[in-house]
Amino acid sequence: MPKQSKISDVSKAVTKYVPKTADINKVSAEITHILDLEKVNLNVQIYIDENASNEASTVVRNLFMSNAANVRLQINYFDVIEDVSVNAKADMAVIIGCDSSTVLNLASKVRGRDVPCYIVFDSARTTSVSDFFANSEIAGDYFILNSEMIESVNAMTKKLGTWIANVCVGKKFAFAAAFPFVARPLAMEIVHLTSIENIAIGVVPFISKADFPLMLLNQIFMLGQIAAVYGHKIDANLLKEACGVLAGALVGRKVYRVLHKALPIPRCIVAGTVAVGTTETIGRALVAYFEAGGDIDGVLEIVKRTVMGSRVVSDAAKPVVDKVVSTVNAVNTVNTVKSSPVNA
Repeated sequence: MPKQSKISDVSKAVTKYVPKTADINKVSAEITHILDLEKVNLNVQIYIDENASNEASTVVRNLFMSNAANVRLQINYFDVIEDVSVNAKADMAVIIGCDSSTVLNLASKVRGRDVPCYIVFDSARTTSVSDFFANSEIAGDYFILNSEMIESVNAMTKKLGTWIANVCVGKKFAFAAAFPFVARPLAMEIVHLTSIENIAIGVVPFISKADFPLMLLNQIFMLGQIAAVYGHKIDANLLKEACGVLAGALVGRKVYRVLHKALPIPRCIVAGTVAVGTTETIGRALVAYFEAGGDIDGVLEIVKRTVMGSRVVSDAAKPVVDKVVSTVNAVNTVNTVKSSPVNA
């Protein structure tokens, strides 16, 4: 087959899988909206039992120290519940206390105002929380903190961050932007949910090619959300480039067959493998990258390296990924020209 004919076949194969420029721009707009959500006001209340140790209260209190202008933090010390006033406008509350009826009564009072409440028990001043909760009518999330053990501190931090991401849904991006300990749990939740959605798309036998662009849109939206969680914005142009790289992974085997006449494999196998592998792998790589302090300039390189090293793309298909990326970029350019006002 002549080289020009092969390139033409590659282009035809790729265009079946590439999202339209208009759809990519919509994803970009949604990501911009997320960045706006990060600026909404946050009102956090911390209640500290006067019987709790300074070490335990300091560990929790330091998690919420923020210079963000949109954060209002109220710290209240209590001994008896009559001393406590609850702000019904608070977005969430944390109680640091001992296993006393006062803590449970306060938690009940806070939740009675529809304010989500998390309890951190000071292990140094706590006897048997399990029995304590078993004998109470209130249910809720809590952690028994040993402030002298780094493992306990890390576990509490992770659990509290995950709780905020799951409970304070409407303001979860704002919490992640203001309090770094919320960022990773939220980012991993985004990876998990995107992977599940793409698995649902990818494992359907004889999946329509029309669904492949949806998988790619989900992946670049995941990319943009993770970047936003860590305070970075990915513009539409970078999303298009990332889409090209991901398309290269998605149709790598397909293109390899076109160029080298390899034996065909069921389309659903490619889709399912990519859905299970690439989405999760790229998501985790991006989270690790931003956790290490990475900036927006290296995002595309991380995606490329992850895709090239992923098992979902065979070694034989890797040489054509760059060709696919170039073709995708060319297709996006044509779509942009066609959709411009001059050509309307």
